[in-house]
Amino acid sequence: MKHIFFFFITLFFLGLQPASGQSGRTLLWEISGPGLEQPSYLFGTFHILCPEDLQVTDAIRHKVQASQRLVLELNFGDPALMNEFQQFMALPDGKTAKDFLSESQYRQVSQFFQDSLGLPFEQVAPFKPFMLSAMLYPKYLGCQPASWEMVLVQMAQAQQAEILGLETPRQQFEAIDKMPFEQQAAMLAEGIADYEGMKKMLADMLRLYKSQELEAIERFAGSYFADLAEVEKAILEDRNRNWIPQIESLAKAGPAFFAVGAAHLGGKNGVIALLREKGYHLKPLANVDDAPATASSADSELAALFVRKWRIDESSVPQTLEDILENVRQQNPEQAQMLEMQKDALSDGLRASTVEYKANGQFEMFILGQRISGTWKLSDDQRQLLRTDDAGEETANEIVEVNPNRLIIINSKQKQMVYVPR
Repeated sequence: MKHIFFFFITLFFLGLQPASGQSGRTLLWEISGPGLEQPSYLFGTFHILCPEDLQVTDAIRHKVQASQRLVLELNFGDPALMNEFQQFMALPDGKTAKDFLSESQYRQVSQFFQDSLGLPFEQVAPFKPFMLSAMLYPKYLGCQPASWEMVLVQMAQAQQAEILGLETPRQQFEAIDKMPFEQQAAMLAEGIADYEGMKKMLADMLRLYKSQELEAIERFAGSYFADLAEVEKAILEDRNRNWIPQIESLAKAGPAFFAVGAAHLGGKNGVIALLREKGYHLKPLANVDDAPATASSADSELAALFVRKWRIDESSVPQTLEDILENVRQQNPEQAQMLEMQKDALSDGLRASTVEYKANGQFEMFILGQRISGTWKLSDDQRQLLRTDDAGEETANEIVEVNPNRLIIINSKQKQMVYVPR
């Protein structure tokens, strides 16, 4: 049963598949050809991962900026999407997961949800077992996950680009439901029974994704797909073929940035091959940061001390948490009350938060699953760290101390923040 669980991991949460000889060490591609006055771009995502593993390169940033619209599998920019998604999460006919698990499996799954997730299983048992499996991924990852899709949505919104989806939640669930609920339930039970094995498998797949070596992914994953042809066809091939006319139409209307699970890129029935069959040119692009500008200013030595990835020091977590809660209290007291009950989880999320200052003058911050990016520099007197985010908002932070082991600033709210290297 593990191979079935692995199959669904790779398709829906890691977004990986055998690449069948696709060349290039990259997940970023340029689309050009007949009817396209300007190129569009295709990127393979990894749907959920820890914030520090989500690397928005300058190449991705430039191609999003060059596009008039962002096109995802689903329109994650639509505020109504979650309500529509929830319509298809529950099992039909009043059934619950208990109807598809053995007595011993139900006890083990229920106990895991209560002890490890802090969630009474009875509250979520009416959901389809596949959705219950999805709830395990933050635990496997050991962090509050970030999402490529939401990061790209934030980037598109910052430049007021149009955001679209290639399919609806109904269409996506129709593909998922090709797997019988009995198998979905067995997948859920296996994912808990072999918890440590799943964690390791997830880590291995993440490592391959970050390497961008599609051939290595093929070698790792190829043996798991042999006896799942019908499910693979519904989840990959059929959806890929349904997307091609939309991709063609949208690319002809103007430059677009298409971002779908990397599972959909490779193979003879992948998006790359299907677009090539239509006469389009798919060129791999180097998915890297720009070369750093040559340092020439008097503060280059000081600036070099900032160039690394930092995390919030433990000493600053309580104050940062309180600042966040106070902001929410002022805007939404009811939501603040709910967050008060999740202080431990929020504190863990803050401990995993990072800010990276790059040598090319870009910064990227991940805090509680949210991404903020833009440019940074030092003030002329070298006393302030100046940031301008992608939405144009400027902040000035007083520099108290910076060395290879510690960064201390006074932020715009006059609160001291201490950071240490990630």
